[in-house]
Amino acid sequence: MVNSFWITLLIIVIGLVLVILPDHDKSLFNFNRDHGPSTLDLMGLILIIASWCFILMRIIVKRKLVLKSVGSRNVVLFVVMILIGGGLIVIGLQIEKDIMLWFGVLLSLFGYGTLLTPAFRIEKSNRS
Repeated sequence: MVNSFWITLLIIVIGLVLVILPDHDKSLFNFNRDHGPSTLDLMGLILIIASWCFILMRIIVKRKLVLKSVGSRNVVLFVVMILIGGGLIVIGLQIEKDIMLWFGVLLSLFGYGTLLTPAFRIEKSNRS
């Protein structure tokens, strides 16, 4: 499963590069006065969201291993961090506060990063 981790990470990086690349296209729609994706940004966001869905499904499928590795109390803490981070992203986009947006991204990334590590770990078989 290490290959799926690196492929997922590569897709996320490609998506980030597409979002970061400068573009002069008109926004397809606007989140607020300053934020709205162009065609290139939207393609990058689609890659990032698709990878995020795969990571989320992987964490859910491997939840027993995640709970055993991280501990149930820590899993709750990281899920709360992810939810707060998501809320900060939404609020930051609505009230046009970039600091809230980026703090939410960092908070969510830390929570997901901690949970996905055991979810992508290869389980070693016990051979005698």
